[in-house]
Amino acid sequence: MVLDPHLIPDFEILDRIASGGVAEVFRARRESDGLEVALKVMSLNESDPEFHAVERFHREGELLERLDHPSLPRFYGHGVTYGGLGWIAQELVKGEPLSAFALRHATVLIPIFIQVAEGLQAVAQEGIVHRDISPDNILVEVRHGRGHARLIDFGIAKDILAGEGGLTRHGAFLGKLAYASPEQLVGLPKGQTIDFRSDVYSFGMTMYELLAGRRAVEGESLPELVDGHLKGRYPPLALDPDRGGPAPRLVGLVTRMISKSRDDRPSSWEEIVADLWRSREEVAPLAETLARKRVDRTGTFEQMAVRTVVRNEPLIPALPAETSRALSREVLFGRVVLGVGVVAFAGSALFAISYVRSSRRSLAPDPSLAPTPRPTVPETPTAAPVRPTATPRKLPTATPLPEATKMAPETGSLTIAFSGGELEEFIDPAGKKWPRRRALPSTVPDLVPGKYVVTIKCPDFTRTYTTLVRAGQETSISGTCIEVK
Repeated sequence: MVLDPHLIPDFEILDRIASGGVAEVFRARRESDGLEVALKVMSLNESDPEFHAVERFHREGELLERLDHPSLPRFYGHGVTYGGLGWIAQELVKGEPLSAFALRHATVLIPIFIQVAEGLQAVAQEGIVHRDISPDNILVEVRHGRGHARLIDFGIAKDILAGEGGLTRHGAFLGKLAYASPEQLVGLPKGQTIDFRSDVYSFGMTMYELLAGRRAVEGESLPELVDGHLKGRYPPLALDPDRGGPAPRLVGLVTRMISKSRDDRPSSWEEIVADLWRSREEVAPLAETLARKRVDRTGTFEQMAVRTVVRNEPLIPALPAETSRALSREVLFGRVVLGVGVVAFAGSALFAISYVRSSRRSLAPDPSLAPTPRPTVPETPTAAPVRPTATPRKLPTATPLPEATKMAPETGSLTIAFSGGELEEFIDPAGKKWPRRRALPSTVPDLVPGKYVVTIKCPDFTRTYTTLVRAGQETSISGTCIEVK
C-alpha cells in the first residue's frame, strides 16, 4: 500500500506503525482537532472473498464501538472510502508489547495481568470473544511511573450474541497457533459454540510465557504445535524465588487456565481477577511492600527500584512527590482507623465481662433467706401447743436475663480490591450515605442485600461502581489503582 498522507479523508498519515496480512496501521493526525490516532487501513476489494473482509471490517468497528474500558484503546470512528479502503481510528497507544516484559519479577507482571483480565472481563460481558490474545496484542505504556496495559486488535473477534453469520467456514482457523485453544483448533460438537473460556486459555498461555520465559507449546511444524495443544502436555510452570516464586497460587491459576478441557478452566473472569489479587498479596505481602518504602527528611516519597534477574535496570522510576504524599496520608488514615477499632473492641470486651459478672451475682442465693427454725413449747393438758410463725419476707426479684438475640436477617459482605485507592462514598439500597471512608483493599461486612453505589478515589482519578450484594454471599469489586514498578 503506497503511503499517501491524505489516503483517508479528514486524516493526515504521519508514518507506518505496523503491517499485517490484510491491514496496515499508521500513526495519523485528525485534521479537525489535531489529535494523533492509530489508523488501521485495509483494502476491502483485494482480499480473499472467502475471508469476508467487508463483513469482518464492519463487525470489528461495531464491536469496538460497544467497548469502553481503561484496558482497551478508545474508539474514535470507522468508515469506508470511495476507493474501497476501510479505516478504523483508535487511541494511539505508545507502549511496548507485553513480550518485552518476559521474566520480570512477579510483582511487576501480576498488576499487568490484572489490568488485562479486567479488560477481557468487560469484553466478555458484551458477549465478545477476542480469539487472538497473545503477548504482541497487549501493549504496556508507562506514564508518570505507572504501567498501563491495553488489549488491541479485534480483527477476528466473535460476537456470540449476534453470531458469525457464516463469516468463519467450518474447519477454518483464525488466530495464532502458539496461543490458540483446543476448541479453536478442532472445533466443538454440533450445538456448542466458542465462548470466553477460549480467551482464558489464550491468556493463560500468554501468562505462562511471561513467567517462564518460554512458550508452553513449542514445535517446529504445524502438526507439532496442534498436537501439543490437544494433548495438553506442557512443562510444569515453576517460578524462581528471585522472581517471586514459588507462588503456588499464581502457578495453580495459570495451570487451570491452560487446561485442555474448557470445563476445567476458571468459570469467570471475576474468579481470575480475584485469584490474581490474592497472588499479588502472595508474592508481595502488603507489609513487605510498605517496608520497602520510606519517607526521607524532605517529605518526598522514595521507592526502592525492583530489579530483575535478566535486566539490571529499574523497571519504573520513583513515584512523584504528590502521589507519595497521598499514599502516606492513606497509610496514616489506616493506622487511625485501626487504633479506633482496637479501642472499641477492648471497650466491648470489658462491658461484656462486667455484664456477665453482674448477672451471676444477681442470681446467686441470698443466705439471709434461709427458713427460720420453729421453736417447740412443752405440751400442757390445758392448752394446745403454740407454734410461732415466721414473719413473711418478700424475696427480691432476680434481674431478668436479656432475651435471646433474635436472628438477624441473612446479610452479605462486599470486598473492594482496589489497592492503593480510598473508599470515598458508600450509598446503601435505601439511598443513605454511610460514613465509610477508608483505605483499600477492604471488606465491608454485614450488609443488607441490595444495590450499593461505591465511589473509589485514586491518586489520579475517581471511579464509581454499582454492585449487587446478595444474602449469604461475598461480593467483590476489583479495579486498577495500582503501581507497576
